Amino acid sequence: MLKKIYAGPVNSKGRRLYSDWFWDAGIWDPPSAPGAGWAAWNVVTAPVPNVNTAINLTLGAGAVPMIFTTPPVVTPVAGPNGQEAFLFRYDFDKDAPKIFAKTKDYPQSAMDFMAGVSLNLRPFARRGGRLIVSSSVNDGIFSGASIARWYRLMNQHTGGKAHDFARLFMVPNMAHCGGGPATNDFGVNELNGITAWVETGVAPARIIAANHNTSSPFPSGGLFDPRVAANFPTGGTRPLCPYPQIPRYTGSGMTNDAANFICVAAPVDDHDRDRDDDDDGLDHGRDGD
Repeated sequence: MLKKIYAGPVNSKGRRLYSDWFWDAGIWDPPSAPGAGWAAWNVVTAPVPNVNTAINLTLGAGAVPMIFTTPPVVTPVAGPNGQEAFLFRYDFDKDAPKIFAKTKDYPQSAMDFMAGVSLNLRPFARRGGRLIVSSSVNDGIFSGASIARWYRLMNQHTGGKAHDFARLFMVPNMAHCGGGPATNDFGVNELNGITAWVETGVAPARIIAANHNTSSPFPSGGLFDPRVAANFPTGGTRPLCPYPQIPRYTGSGMTNDAANFICVAAPVDDHDRDRDDDDDGLDHGRDGD
């Protein structure tokens, strides 16, 4: 079942409706402030019979019918026709297209106003714009694989020049909006990076991120290779590398010190083989100011 969920939703004809997800060690970690990880958003966490506490159900149950459906379906909070009932009856053939639908009263679709998906950033680049995007690999709502795919497609659309004006930094294990077993403290360094890029023309080659965990949350046995716990950057730093690069240990020095890591090209996997179809929600329009 977990593999099916991670593969992403499809309709009855097998057509992809949204992205798959990256497999990430953060899926194991229990909910932690200030964010919640993939498991907390998508999997029942309360050991109470017949109680589903997945946040995508308890919180998302109201958003799907009334925000991500056009026209909105106003539903009571509970009951046989309530919000959770709406989700459990959701039809991926009939209901999913309503995320992209428009009507006279609702001329902008949910996807239009909730997501920045345009590939046409050439006018932005021509005007000297600079963009840094940071995203979690372990986000339980917005797939990190989807964001990485957007960046690759945008790079194609701009003739392979995306790196000149836009950089994506993926954060392993970080939960939604922060938290998780991750080096998720990097806001100041990210701000300094974009400031230097705009004001001096020096693009960030990496962003230093800190982790304030006092001990590794990963057990040394069971599901994990012992090196996961041993090399976790407890109370230390790691570099966030511009996608598609990843950090690699140099082989000497403390593994919780970013100075002992370099950014290298990542191996190619299935996420780098883009499937460009009409249901990806991306704007494939040509240039225009």
